Amino acid sequence: METILDFIRAALPWVAIGLFVGVTLSAKNVEKKGEKPSGLMVLLSWTPLFCFLLVALLELLDGDLSDAAVWLVLGIANAFLNTRKKSGEQEQA
Repeated sequence: METILDFIRAALPWVAIGLFVGVTLSAKNVEKKGEKPSGLMVLLSWTPLFCFLLVALLELLDGDLSDAAVWLVLGIANAFLNTRKKSGEQEQA
């Protein structure tokens, strides 16, 4: 069981980064077409944030404050980008 948890702990940051890049590029394509993002796209855009925060928490519990800070900053950057897009949409409306 410990091996599985180690694998999840090692893979989660890469999954979060992949989701972050993929969803960001997909959202840019939707914006270029002038369409409104679907509910699933909005949900997926917040998923990397939760992954980043979970990784930060796991690193913090392991006692690695430096890595925890890095993942926390990445999560905050993701939240900023998500809210920035929404505020930009409200200004255009």
